Amino acid sequence: MKKTTGMVLGKFMPLHRGHELLLNFAANFVDELYAVTDWQEEIDGEKRCEWLRRTVPQAQVFYLETPMPQAPEDHPDFWNIWRSALLGAMPQKPDYVFASEQYGFKLAEVLGATFIPFDLKRESVGISATQIRGNVYDQWDYLSAAAKRDYLARVCVFGPESSGKSTLARQLAEHYKTTWVPEYARLFIKTKGDPAREDMIHIARGQAALEDAMAPAASRWLFCDTDPLATTVWSRWLFGESPEPLAALARERHYRLYLLTDARLPWKGDAVRYFPGKGDEFLADCVKTLESEGRAYALVEGSGAARLENAVAILEAAKEEFFRL
Repeated sequence: MKKTTGMVLGKFMPLHRGHELLLNFAANFVDELYAVTDWQEEIDGEKRCEWLRRTVPQAQVFYLETPMPQAPEDHPDFWNIWRSALLGAMPQKPDYVFASEQYGFKLAEVLGATFIPFDLKRESVGISATQIRGNVYDQWDYLSAAAKRDYLARVCVFGPESSGKSTLARQLAEHYKTTWVPEYARLFIKTKGDPAREDMIHIARGQAALEDAMAPAASRWLFCDTDPLATTVWSRWLFGESPEPLAALARERHYRLYLLTDARLPWKGDAVRYFPGKGDEFLADCVKTLESEGRAYALVEGSGAARLENAVAILEAAKEEFFRL
């Protein structure tokens, strides 16, 4: 029996739960699914293709790199342009066209396919990509799981030891009802003892791995108690150098913002703290490192409730900027 093929065409800006439902419906309807998106200025096409691959890994994903007319009034040969582009991108003509919009009737006709409408009245997921783009933060729950991964605002709490980093990361997670990532070095050192020079790359990789493992459970924000860049600072302080593999890993990690905790809280010694009385000097090195690496940061001052309030004020002021690609 001949395998059936189907196509879903969309901008997916961004990919949301309604798209997910349509794509999975189509994938279950046919033997082979083609998911196609076209060039759009607002969100990079390769990013949208990656969302599609994560969401329907069984589908073949195609990207039309040439800008296309977006409405019949944009070009007198609108439908023929789309027909040629789509048939040129896909390995064969689809048997079915799936869509949640009225254009699917005409598109199926010009492709010589059968139209399978799905939720034209948006009763299953009552949202549009335009609405989500207008306010990603408030419409977060409508984003697809794949898109959430890229919109997630990762914030690193960075600074000297005994400056309240863990407390602030935990408090911010509680305030925003999300997840925070603890410092992997603490777990490593408490288990193995004082680190050796060669352990620093393992600590940095452990921090990155823990962060990525916890990210899917986060909502809007992910607060990270330190990062691999902080491990480069610690490597210099403990061993006088930051090896290139460690520095390379730090360069790969990206955060919307670093919240830099000042060194004015009272020192509290424990088994994984090493430099009492060096808080100001360590803080200065943190500033130098963040600036030399071109990382955006904001100093968080105060103590107790005031420190949390100051951090929240910083994040609220930048929230609109953070939640866009």
